[in-house]
This record gives sequence, structure tokens and C-alpha cells, in this order.
Amino acid sequence: MAEKKDLTKRQQMMIDKAFKDVETVSVSTDFGKIRLISLEEVPMMQMKRFMRAPHEERMFHMMDFMKVCLIDPTDWDKISSLPIKKFNVIIQSWMAGSEQHNKDEE
Repeated sequence: MAEKKDLTKRQQMMIDKAFKDVETVSVSTDFGKIRLISLEEVPMMQMKRFMRAPHEERMFHMMDFMKVCLIDPTDWDKISSLPIKKFNVIIQSWMAGSEQHNKDEE
């Protein structure tokens, strides 16, 4: 897949159109902002799998969530190489942004 900076205007327009009705959250990282689908949009089955998983497996489930929810999948290459501490900061920001977005809707 082409990197975001290499996307044509048409490709970027198609991505924007595909996500126009989907709640997204912007999260600041060391390498810039990333956009993720809001946790409010995550299917309940995915959330149940995470909640029922043994404690030691939860991080792997959360990583899978994030990988699937990235608007630009090429961001995963940058995120996956981060130390766990910084990965957790991104998760917390994602959760907070999703919760705030939900409160703004009410």
C-alpha cells in the first residue's frame, strides 16, 4: 500500500468518503497525528473478546483492535515499533477521545 503522502488526490478523496459517516478520533503520537475509528464503533463481539481474555492476552487483543481501527493502515508500522509504555499512552488517548466524542453526541 502506498504511504499516505504518496496517495493521489482521488485515493485520499475515496478514503475520506468511506469514513465520512464513521466516528473517528485523532491521537497525537511522537511521529504525528493518527486517526482511528472511535471505540464506540467497535463491534461488541470484539470488545467482549478483549474483556474475556486472560490478562496476559489483553495487550495482543488491543493491538489487533488498533490495527483494524487505523484509518491509514501504514501507521501500524510506526506504532508496532513503539515501546509498550508509548503504545499504552496512545491507547489511553484513543479511549479518552472516543469517550469525549460520545459525550459530545449526547
